[in-house]
Amino acid sequence: QKETDNVNRFRHYQADQWSTMLEEMLAFKRQYGHCNVPHTSKEFPSLGRCVKRQRYQYKIMMDGKKESTMTTARVKVLERAGFVFDSHGSSWSQRFQELQDFRVEFGHCNVPSPYQSNPALSNWVKFQRRQKRKTIADPLTGVQRCILSRDRIEALEALGFQWELRKNKKDQP
Repeated sequence: QKETDNVNRFRHYQADQWSTMLEEMLAFKRQYGHCNVPHTSKEFPSLGRCVKRQRYQYKIMMDGKKESTMTTARVKVLERAGFVFDSHGSSWSQRFQELQDFRVEFGHCNVPSPYQSNPALSNWVKFQRRQKRKTIADPLTGVQRCILSRDRIEALEALGFQWELRKNKKDQP
């Protein structure tokens, strides 16, 4: 699909390359059911790099930088295709949904480690606990804050997520 905005912004071959990438991504989606080509893909290395570049260019555009090669027309085309610009957020949401399903099945959020049915969920749960313990300094105030966002902490706690599973020896009688 040819772009409609910023027609003179790109050289003909650049617009053709983008259209070719889009067709490859749509073929990938037909085969795998999604557009999340891993940037480290051995089977689709150039497409994986291109997908990563689209996310980066989108971020530059959203930051208001004019040097981005992303355009509103490209964003619309990619969104219609089911492209996920925030792959990290999407991955978190997917794991959170899996944790919700686990809770419905087992009545708690204490995913065992290792969890043979879903090792990725087990690792994700451990990672959330580690992220909650880590802090960084706020660049404006210098105050230490948790790496894990308040929204994510609240979502996990609303589900009944336990941050500490083991009691410290000093807390035991």
